[in-house]
Amino acid sequence: MPEGPNDPQHPTARVRASAGRSSVGSRPAAWGRAPRRRGQPGHTPSGSGSKDVWRVTRISYTIYDMTTTTSKSQRAYDAIRSHILDGTYTPGYRLVLGTLADELECSVVPVREAIRRLEAEGLVHFERNVGATVSAVDATLYMNTMQTLAVLEGTATALAAPLISAESLAKAHRINEQMRSLLNHLEPTVFTGLNNDFHAALYEACPNTHLLDLVHRGWARMNAIRASTFNTIPARAAQSVEEHDALLAAIDAARPAPEIEATARAHRMRTLNAYLAAVGAPPSTL
Repeated sequence: MPEGPNDPQHPTARVRASAGRSSVGSRPAAWGRAPRRRGQPGHTPSGSGSKDVWRVTRISYTIYDMTTTTSKSQRAYDAIRSHILDGTYTPGYRLVLGTLADELECSVVPVREAIRRLEAEGLVHFERNVGATVSAVDATLYMNTMQTLAVLEGTATALAAPLISAESLAKAHRINEQMRSLLNHLEPTVFTGLNNDFHAALYEACPNTHLLDLVHRGWARMNAIRASTFNTIPARAAQSVEEHDALLAAIDAARPAPEIEATARAHRMRTLNAYLAAVGAPPSTL
């Protein structure tokens, strides 16, 4: 006769043991996972699980493909735009999709997207039966943009003069010395970039944010025109550095705003008229 519940042979012990075993195996039922209720995390509606997984997978791959295509399109855009701006692709150069795709080691899809963006910016011209070509420099548009910048940038520089930091002023002096060091072995693209940086260092402190925005837009348009003045009139480079010296001297001496504005505006107009003379166009009347 079993002695008590603790005896393995006791009936209650056998009942407890059988109740603790799962009907599908030897693992106790208490070790099993409680069923998920509707609305709880991990609950999958009957019959829809595989479809939901398929949808998520398809969406994930679609997002991946879109991101990959966008990044390739951006790289193609950056590369082609850079070649246009630095003169590697000259005005009239044919932009053949297949050739560009091979050079950039990608398919024609991102190249096509890049060409569309560049066409919208005016850097590329598309003609039926010819295809995409690099746009020619528009001398009239260049003149209009330079006239606008002469007025706006001159005013912005004058307003910024009393507010410019010692650091920014020192930066402008350093940049002009860099430009001076390039005069014997002029690299027009590098020189143009330094010239833009020089003027930006002087006008960025302008307190009139609307005026500053207009100056930025003018320079964005100038970059789109991509007319590097110093490619056309390299002799202007040395004159430009000397005029920078005069502008810096006026700012260092805290000259009146109208004088600084006139100095900056005259500097820009001399560059414009030198360019117009080089391309056989009449001088600006401004």
